[in-house]
Amino acid sequence: MPSSVRIGSRLTVNDYHVENVGTRSVAAPRIEWYLTTQRNFRSTYHYLGASTCSRLDPFHFFTPSAMSVSFTIPSAVPPGNYYLAAFIRDDGGARTAAFQTDNNRAFSHRLISVTR
Repeated sequence: MPSSVRIGSRLTVNDYHVENVGTRSVAAPRIEWYLTTQRNFRSTYHYLGASTCSRLDPFHFFTPSAMSVSFTIPSAVPPGNYYLAAFIRDDGGARTAAFQTDNNRAFSHRLISVTR
């Protein structure tokens, strides 16, 4: 993931981890991608698009080095620093006691600077 990207240009994310920690297969996991000002969805966030993966059985994962997705940064995104967020909606993901409270959402550790 780059450290900065211009509005209107492509943001490509490679080498990310998608795993099914549940007890049932997911026919076609649909991952929604966002830029967020905080590592949560209670703050400002901007939708980038969605990607769909092939069937994912319980306790399996996709090879991270084979994972890649690209999006154009929308013109409505104001310049600033953002976290990349991934979210799988309506999955009934496993609850956790740690940050996030479930396994359906993930946020980057590094910020991405969006510029004009």
